[in-house]
Amino acid sequence: MEKRAFLLKNRHFCTEGGKFYNVFPFKPSFFWIIIYLIGTSFQMYGGRPLNTEDAIMTGKKVFQIEASWDYFHWSPQLNENIPILVFTYGLSSRLDISAEIPYIISRNHTGLVHGIGDALLGCKYLLLTENATIPYLTLSGILKSETADARKGLGVDQYELTFLGSASKTLSRFIFHGMFAYTLGENHPDVLDFGFAMEYTHHAPLIWVAEVTSTNFVSSLLHENITTVFGGLYFPVNKRITLDGGIRWGLSETSPRWNLTTGATIIF
Repeated sequence: MEKRAFLLKNRHFCTEGGKFYNVFPFKPSFFWIIIYLIGTSFQMYGGRPLNTEDAIMTGKKVFQIEASWDYFHWSPQLNENIPILVFTYGLSSRLDISAEIPYIISRNHTGLVHGIGDALLGCKYLLLTENATIPYLTLSGILKSETADARKGLGVDQYELTFLGSASKTLSRFIFHGMFAYTLGENHPDVLDFGFAMEYTHHAPLIWVAEVTSTNFVSSLLHENITTVFGGLYFPVNKRITLDGGIRWGLSETSPRWNLTTGATIIF
């Protein structure tokens, strides 16, 4: 489930006293869309440092902690630091449960805002196991809570439910991941997320990763999307600890200009 801090990791805005500050050239109609997306986190999705969900399970009775720190640069006036903890436990070889707790530190031209973001609870079920012809296939469900202070702009005052399908396939030195997610909001347009990622091992133990992700709003009136590209690597220190890092670039007006991420995964 760290799988993905799309938390602000790809979408956020700046607020003060209930007012929206047009830091970027958003259309007026984008205001409530961005509000809707605040605090929506997908670190729960893909294994670090990717946002794209993979179809790899944690393992029966295996407990995993993912800790990360992300820096988002939107403009000279707006940047954010977001540490995130994700806890995952394998109830069986086919079923994982997860919880994610983000902390948001947002700095803008009005000052500093910080606090706990919206927590997420999720489960992931293995549908098919990989063989020579088919990939691993999984189905996930993720519930976003209302733990953040929406008045500070740290979250959204509504629950959200995400359904997510993912696939993973190993081909020689490459591992490919594909993801499709659909998020239902209480009072706002639904959201579609797509992701495609690749892992490559050239000289062990370093593994290089790359991905493209896109968020699309389900509305006949709005056609904007959030698209990012990412490049990074991870380094297994031993069988229980893996370190990672990378940089993500925004390709649309609604994305942060760039985002640095670093983290660690610990297995118990």
